[in-house]
Amino acid sequence: MIYLFTWNSSFLIDDAVKKWKNQFVEKYGDFNLLQIKELNENILETLHQNMLSEWFMWEKKLIIIELNSELNEEIQDFLLKNIRVVPENNMILFSYYNPDKRTKLYKDLQDLSQVKEFNSENEHDVEKIVSARYKNITYDALRLLIKYKANNTQKIVSEIEKLSIIY
Repeated sequence: MIYLFTWNSSFLIDDAVKKWKNQFVEKYGDFNLLQIKELNENILETLHQNMLSEWFMWEKKLIIIELNSELNEEIQDFLLKNIRVVPENNMILFSYYNPDKRTKLYKDLQDLSQVKEFNSENEHDVEKIVSARYKNITYDALRLLIKYKANNTQKIVSEIEKLSIIY
C-alpha cells in the first residue's frame, strides 16, 4: 500500500505521520520501520532494498519518505519506477509538503496512492487546529499568537508549548 500525505500544512502532515509511526511501532515494533528524512543518491540502494524486499518472519513493513520539491530527475525516476512494484505487505508513506502539482512525480504518486490532503488556508483554519489541540487557551490569546506568528501553525504550537512549561 502506498499513501501520500500532502498539501500546505506541514504541522498537520508531521502530526499525521507521527501518529502512523507510533501506531505501527505499537503493533509491529520499530524493527520494521524505516524513515528517510532526506532523500539523496547515497541512500537509493538502501531504499531500493527496503522497498522491494519483505521482512523475514514479519507481517508488515512501513517506509516513511519525506519528499521536497528539490528532488533531482534521477531520484524522481527511481521512485516512479520502484513504487509500481512494491510488495503488498510493504507500506510506503510519502510526506510531501507543498508539492508542485505540475510535476510528473506528484501526478503519478496521486494516481498510485491513497492521498490525504492537509490544508490550512487561512487564520480560521489555524485557529481551529490549535484550539482543538489546546482547549485551555483563550480566544484572544490565540488570535494574538496567530497574528504574531503569521499563521504558521508549527511556530504557534511551539510558543504554546514553551508557555505551558512556564505557566
